[in-house]
Amino acid sequence: MRSAKPSPAPEGRLIKLSEAARHLGCHIETLRLRVRRGELAVRRGAHGAYYLTSTTLAELRPPRPFRSRVFMPESLEWSWQLLENQLPAEGRSRQDALGLIARVRENPELDRPLYRLLSVRRLRAAGLRSSEIALQVGISTRQVRRLARQNLLAGIARALMREQARKRARLVREARGVVADIQRQLAATGFQRHRRLPYWPFAAVPPGHPGLAFKKVWPEDAETIRYLRHAGLSEEQIEAIKLAGIGADELNELVVQGLRQSPK
Repeated sequence: MRSAKPSPAPEGRLIKLSEAARHLGCHIETLRLRVRRGELAVRRGAHGAYYLTSTTLAELRPPRPFRSRVFMPESLEWSWQLLENQLPAEGRSRQDALGLIARVRENPELDRPLYRLLSVRRLRAAGLRSSEIALQVGISTRQVRRLARQNLLAGIARALMREQARKRARLVREARGVVADIQRQLAATGFQRHRRLPYWPFAAVPPGHPGLAFKKVWPEDAETIRYLRHAGLSEEQIEAIKLAGIGADELNELVVQGLRQSPK
């Protein structure tokens, strides 16, 4: 007859992590951080809950509370220089990044997400704790930890793309005004856009009334640009057409006739 194996010695009852936090007088997130860093042995229960044994709890020392240091924003301005050590040593990407950092530092509203990322990274490099950085930047400590894990160069690259997109959108808005002025000048000379009858049952124009046969084009080929210059269009008008586009029939009219004077 085989003898039964000895059962392992009991380690004590399992205690939920939230109960352990109340017992120690700390926040549960403090213990979660210890778990993530591998400093606290726990067991996973149902729904991902953390449990630890009473023996482990008895060995835990309550975290010592610390008082957050208070800094004046002016006393931390030097920390902006620490960001330069986290950028590429040389090259255009470094110059672009330094220029963007200078603009955002002067006006944080240009790109508030990037300003938070830069602030967290520079203050972390200056030796501030997460709670102290949160007070300086005006965000939660959880956001501070999340931003501290982000890639600085990737964040700057995304911000540069956003800046370029805003710049292009502004240029397109200005170009649309120039194109609208060209269209008004064409209409004043008697030019009429091509029209066609709607062929779908739910058209946006009344039945029997032709709608605009509008097809927008963005001329880029050198031959069309040369024709537009010969037709008398200025470089500003040509660039506006290239950015905002214009109707295909209107472009043909400009190539053939140019901007004629309206009849009086």
